Amino acid sequence: MGDIKDDVFTEAMKSLYGTSRKNDIDVSASKKVGLSMPTFSEITMYVYNEAEIRLKDPSKRVTIGNHILAFSIPIYTEILLYMRLCLNQSLEVPLTRNIMKHPCESTPIIREYLQSLYKEGDVIEKSPLLQYLHLIKQLMIAHPAIESICCMLEIVGCVPQLYTVLAKDINWLRDLMNSLKEEIREQAAVLYAVMLNYGTSEKDFNEAIDFLIKQAGSKNLESQHGA
Repeated sequence: MGDIKDDVFTEAMKSLYGTSRKNDIDVSASKKVGLSMPTFSEITMYVYNEAEIRLKDPSKRVTIGNHILAFSIPIYTEILLYMRLCLNQSLEVPLTRNIMKHPCESTPIIREYLQSLYKEGDVIEKSPLLQYLHLIKQLMIAHPAIESICCMLEIVGCVPQLYTVLAKDINWLRDLMNSLKEEIREQAAVLYAVMLNYGTSEKDFNEAIDFLIKQAGSKNLESQHGA
């Protein structure tokens, strides 16, 4: 997935989705006839363990600025998109390669399911959900793109108890609301709102709101829109 060699990419897509055409990907129960997908636990534990191994091997890991990733950005992105479909494959929601932007009409269904997977006190070594969240964060911090941000929002927005994963990065997240890309500003703003609501003290919350009010009066269009 994400390989620069067209033939490898095509065969990988066919193997995973039953088609090499991205726009035709639909793994909902009524469409994925004959297509076998791994369980979320299986795929997540495999990818997480493989990522941990690759991060320790200088010949396999990838450096992006000050960050080290287990996979290149295109491959990492494809992995997360596939893992997300494995996560939600049993639900009656759209299951295409197009990333879902929350909140939407499918959010309550996904929220109920993700809440059922969350167990307070879980440790990352034994929790596929926490492992998935960890993988999302690694890519999002190194390369904040719409795919990783939406994956993060889906988890933290539906299971706000997991807000701690970004607690130390809340100002970094706030700065994403100034992105030149509108879709990133919009999704970062929703994620930031979740973080403010669940992850800040009353004092910090009020200070954040004051900052956003000032940003709304900024002459910078992106800052206005993000706020």
